[in-house]
Amino acid sequence: MFKKYASPILMGLGLSGMILSILMAISETPKAMEIVFDSKDDKDPKRKTVELVKCYAPTAVAFVCSTVCVVGSASIQARKSAAITAAYSMLESSSRLYRDKVVASIGESKEAKIHDEVAKERLKQHPPSDDIHIEKLGNTICMDSITGRYFESNVDMIKKSMRILNSRLLEDGILSLNDMFDELGLPNIKYGDDMGWEITDTDNQKLDCYFSTQLTPNNMPCVVFELRQSPKMF
Repeated sequence: MFKKYASPILMGLGLSGMILSILMAISETPKAMEIVFDSKDDKDPKRKTVELVKCYAPTAVAFVCSTVCVVGSASIQARKSAAITAAYSMLESSSRLYRDKVVASIGESKEAKIHDEVAKERLKQHPPSDDIHIEKLGNTICMDSITGRYFESNVDMIKKSMRILNSRLLEDGILSLNDMFDELGLPNIKYGDDMGWEITDTDNQKLDCYFSTQLTPNNMPCVVFELRQSPKMF
């Protein structure tokens, strides 16, 4: 039980201990001031120092123990994050191998039909709201398959954005999910800077995407945009 919740328990103990350390220090300060500034005290400096150390020793011990708890919590969380990243990488590698084998077995045309069916199901499960309106001639409703968000664009504009993003990926060797959303004109997401692609994750050093044109439940045309390479944790 403790092992499962070790990180939040240690963090809670650490923060509580730090607050307690502050309160202890505040409560001991008047006594320490009295030891230092009492003119009637004829004790030598060494004895005063010893008494001051005794005065603040419990506070110091509490603060050190609290720090150890916080550091321990961070260490456990770092190990968990590393394990999750490794598991995700293995899953992505297996998924990519499976996809390649499926394409080789059924052919690209049948694979495209499967993507169309998946896109149609996504639209059914997450239809656009009624307040989405197309403001620019030539644009249509588009759906980002990663987050399920809708935005106004068109296939040519998305392809142009992908060329820009691939140039950045080739130049920098890394591209975050929020970098892509910035280029597409979508708001950033919470963990978008911690996920994305590295040049070694791509085929032919570039990101590829699928486009599937479907009809929304309101019979409006919608382009579902999907990347062949799923983002991974950095």
